Amino acid sequence: MFGTNDNDYSSSYSLELQDKLLLAVVSIRTKTAKIIRQDLFSTLLASARKEIGEKVLDLEKQATGYPHSRPVIDLVLRKLQEFATGEEEELTPDVMKITYHLELVSRLERFNWENHQLGLFPPLDELLVYLNFNSKSYTTLLQQWLKKRVLRAESLNLKLHELNLIYTNFLQLHRKPDVQFNDEDPDVTTIMVQWFEHERQFIENEIKIFQLEHEHSVPGTGKIKWKLSSDQLAIFVRACFDCGIIEAKSMSAVYQFIIPHISTKHRDDLSPSAVRTSAYNPEQVDKDGLKSKLQSMMKWIDGY
Repeated sequence: MFGTNDNDYSSSYSLELQDKLLLAVVSIRTKTAKIIRQDLFSTLLASARKEIGEKVLDLEKQATGYPHSRPVIDLVLRKLQEFATGEEEELTPDVMKITYHLELVSRLERFNWENHQLGLFPPLDELLVYLNFNSKSYTTLLQQWLKKRVLRAESLNLKLHELNLIYTNFLQLHRKPDVQFNDEDPDVTTIMVQWFEHERQFIENEIKIFQLEHEHSVPGTGKIKWKLSSDQLAIFVRACFDCGIIEAKSMSAVYQFIIPHISTKHRDDLSPSAVRTSAYNPEQVDKDGLKSKLQSMMKWIDGY
């Protein structure tokens, strides 16, 4: 898409406009700034807007049947039409603003609207990244489209893999130096790199949370693993019932409901009746061990 004649976009326009553009460029090169006389700028701007407006109408027809990037196409053509119909006073005498729009239109004229093959990025997005089309509306559309692609992956790990794949591909896209659509906003690469890093951090955090939530469950059972012995667990459940933390018709019902969903370090399957029975004749070592755990828990609570 980006060949050796990278700057030969002026040939797409009339000889009259080419002459005015050449005069403006020569004028710029004789000064230290990219500012030219207002009258020369006004003449160039009027001619550029007229021809861009005519070409945008043709582009709208050419792009009608293109099935990809529809919101992006509509946005770009709308931005070009706004430039073509805008008021002259809205722009400072900056020739680079004009040449940017001239090049964008010229490249869109050469765009292969019949090519419907897609890589990781549609050809239109590759062009807009190349020309640093840093419109906020465009980068928002690009982020939304990429997020939909990432979310199609079934698992968090696959989502992260897809995001990293797209991120790597984005960094490898071609970029033309020293051009941008909007001088006041960051370039497309800066905006998108920040977005990629944010999304990657978010998914990585989700993976960590998922791993922590499943760290203490017994694989294949769906049970929660407690770091208490079965005897300590029996005392704990009885104490919760006796002091009113757990409300139930009977203590037996509490054990029947809770114990099947719990495993300990040494046992995956616990009998509700056996655990309940051990609660009535607890060993002192088990009571002391449980109290030590509860005291540790109280320190955590005090720190909240």
